[in-house]
Amino acid sequence: KNLVLSGVFFMRLHSFTRSSSLSVSCEEAFQWHKRSGAFERMLPPWMTSQIISKEGTIYDGDSVTIKTNLGVIPFVFKAQHQNYIENKQFEDIQIQGPFAFFKHLHKFEKIDDKKSKITDHIEYSLPIGMLSRFLGNNFIDEKLNKMFTYRHRTLKYDLFLHSKYSKRKLKILVTGASGL
Repeated sequence: KNLVLSGVFFMRLHSFTRSSSLSVSCEEAFQWHKRSGAFERMLPPWMTSQIISKEGTIYDGDSVTIKTNLGVIPFVFKAQHQNYIENKQFEDIQIQGPFAFFKHLHKFEKIDDKKSKITDHIEYSLPIGMLSRFLGNNFIDEKLNKMFTYRHRTLKYDLFLHSKYSKRKLKILVTGASGL
């Protein structure tokens, strides 16, 4: 597909999709994404990212701005949330960043009362010029594949631990030789 926005022609629109089954309800999976710190939890540890600003969580109009690298190239990426539908979906669209166009749909589907499916669908277009010739779609798809393998695995583990331990009280003992 080719992309035309406001009469300006961009390079070909590419897409990336990753889906995973989750062992929690659709509502639990969606609510996890609304929690404070959820976005930070999804940042892979190998990405040198710094959150510059964050306004809200995932509701329409909320935004996040991060400073990170695409390979060796540093950049600022600002995304704004839109198309919020409770327990169904939310979307991020690039306001500022390295792509000519970038949109990320987070979709949640009910499998049954205790299982759900998350699908991350990304559409992007690289800018015309040296950046797209240097990086190319294979580079971007490889980075997205690695990132979403990490994100889906982390989400599964976090949801499993939360469902196992959040409904009962825990006693935590902290000790040390020099005191607290």
